[in-house]
Amino acid sequence: MKHDNQCANCGRDRHPGSTLCPDCILACSGMKGINVMETTQRNSNTTDEVLRDYFITVRTGTEYILDAFAPLFLLTLSGLRGKFTDDELKLIIDTFIAAALTPWLAGRYIIDFCSDTINRDGIYKNWCVDKETFLEKLRSLTIFQAACLEIWASGFWYGDPRGNELDFDEWIKKLSGGADKYLRFLVRRSRK
Repeated sequence: MKHDNQCANCGRDRHPGSTLCPDCILACSGMKGINVMETTQRNSNTTDEVLRDYFITVRTGTEYILDAFAPLFLLTLSGLRGKFTDDELKLIIDTFIAAALTPWLAGRYIIDFCSDTINRDGIYKNWCVDKETFLEKLRSLTIFQAACLEIWASGFWYGDPRGNELDFDEWIKKLSGGADKYLRFLVRRSRK
């Protein structure tokens, strides 16, 4: 029987904010090593229904979603370039220090979480952010943009399985230039 602090895969101590230990996270990075059939067994009833309605099989749908997510995620982050100031992005990261992402709240979490944190802690003052302008920017996001921003912000705190401390400024560069790397890959691939 595995305890709450044990990796769901191997039973060792898990990484904070994850169900896996650092070694299993590294082994699965980029979705390599994940058994699609094991993944489909974790789908909710709603997910299974959607996969059955729109794909030939649940497995085909799961494979498509896993492969499509990274480019969609990076392109969405690239589309957010210039929408937020550096201080607003740092505020989002700071707000997500204690966030635990849940799929059923994806894209709806960031506005409420940032608003509550701002109103409760006054944290926006630390980053020289106009509270109302910032919240209006968050409200203007599509649900997918908001979900990607949630993942990006949470990734600052939980994205390095080795536990290395990350730098705000370096992380913000990821947001502003993340999709460029993927787009260059697509151009190179199309030339072959």
